[in-house]
Amino acid sequence: MKKYCFFLIACFACYTSKAQKRDSIIKDQTIEVIQSYKPEIKQVSKPVFTPNLPPKDTAKPRFQYQLSEEVIPYSYTAPALRPLALGADTVKLSFPNYVKLGGGNLSTINFDAGIGQFQGEDYQTAIQLHHLQQQSNLKYQKTSFSGLTASGALQTSSLNYTGDLKIKRNAYSLYGGFVDTGVAAPNYVYTGVNVAATATNARDNKALIDYTARVAADYFARQGMAEYAFNGSVLLSKKLGQGFTTSFTTELYLAYLDYSIGGTASNNMVLFHPKIQYQYKDLIAHAGIKPVIGRGNSSYFLPDLYISYKFPAAAVAFFGGWDGSLRQNTFQQLAEYNPYLQAGYLINQTQQEELYGGLKVGIANNFTFTGKVGHLNYHQLPMFLNNWVGENNFFITYDQVKAMAITAMVRYDLAALFSINVGGTYTNYYQSTYAHVWHEPSFKLHADFSFRPLKDLQITAYNRMMDGMFALNSFNQIEKLPTIFDLGLGGEYQFVSRLSTFINLNNLLNQKYQRWYNYNAYGFNIYGGLRLKF
Repeated sequence: MKKYCFFLIACFACYTSKAQKRDSIIKDQTIEVIQSYKPEIKQVSKPVFTPNLPPKDTAKPRFQYQLSEEVIPYSYTAPALRPLALGADTVKLSFPNYVKLGGGNLSTINFDAGIGQFQGEDYQTAIQLHHLQQQSNLKYQKTSFSGLTASGALQTSSLNYTGDLKIKRNAYSLYGGFVDTGVAAPNYVYTGVNVAATATNARDNKALIDYTARVAADYFARQGMAEYAFNGSVLLSKKLGQGFTTSFTTELYLAYLDYSIGGTASNNMVLFHPKIQYQYKDLIAHAGIKPVIGRGNSSYFLPDLYISYKFPAAAVAFFGGWDGSLRQNTFQQLAEYNPYLQAGYLINQTQQEELYGGLKVGIANNFTFTGKVGHLNYHQLPMFLNNWVGENNFFITYDQVKAMAITAMVRYDLAALFSINVGGTYTNYYQSTYAHVWHEPSFKLHADFSFRPLKDLQITAYNRMMDGMFALNSFNQIEKLPTIFDLGLGGEYQFVSRLSTFINLNNLLNQKYQRWYNYNAYGFNIYGGLRLKF
């Protein structure tokens, strides 16, 4: 059976091979495909864009920094502050010059003139002349005051200069208790000349040291005596950074008194003042010492300590300190305080030390209040007593005095419309060799008022009050001087831009008070006149 099957397969294979050999050649044929093609663009939907804000990110970011530990020094040197008065004033006054002339009762003659037109971009000048003379019904009671004051400033690229010239002539009649014998009461006529110059660096130097140098010369004389004085000072200061500033001041005062009848006296003083100051935000403090070599080579070490702090959340500042000074007591200083000083007085210098504390209050840049309580210690305080032999003048005695003082000042300003300034001091002299500190008031009060109800009208008022003064009469008995209460008014009205009129009323209550025993003040005084600007 198997043999039969193999035989059939072999025959089929032979037949298939023969058939393929006969049909393997295919003739060439051409096939044509014809089709029309039209391209078309597929239509798609156009997207519509609508702007929308991105969703709010509510996640809270956390930042983390890794800083390396490093100490970085900071140093800043602020430029030196310059007084505004030394800068060039570009504002020109409409009428820089004026002349003022007036008169009134008490044979009053008043003259005042000012010249301010000489100035430029880097220099300024001001000149004033004045004269006031008065005479009362009381025989020989008369005074006169005349003077010239000139000042100037010059700015350069490296230095700022200022200069001052003062000339004065004041006359006082010794009418106090004068007995009329047909001979006029003697006069004390004072003549003074003062010349001063100051130089201050206008820009920083390589050492970053600010400096100010000042020199002044004085001549002051009356009949029979003349004083020649020279003052010089140098101030050096340097900012150290971190709020610290150091300074060093040297001051020299020389005075030479010459009597025409013979005899001279010198009154000299040299002061050194090193100081360091610290300021940080609302804290200000400084500490210094003032070694002084005084008359007769006497030496002093005077304190200079101060601290103040202003509370940031309130307009209140507290301050306190301990300060010392040495008063030269030159002839000019004493005679300008009491013009009836006799010749040949004893010369001593006055050492003063004050330990004090207080507060300052400021509200809205309009209201300020300052209050201070201090303890005062005087060594060689000059006091004036009447000399009842010959001319009715005063001699000087000195004493060691201690006192407690309370001082208060209030000021209120409302732009240029209204201002008032009131200040007073109560002093309790609790230790003295004498029964009283002669002719020194225990209470002093001053008040000044200004009001401009109209643009062209200015009204002023003043009050001066003193009390607690004692003197010795000709029988060597203690007398209390009457209370001084001097009240006055003033006003000026401008008619046109160049012309105005003024009036002054002094001692409205017509008080014949005595600042110096036996010397009555003028009573009620009224004078007025015109002021011309050009």
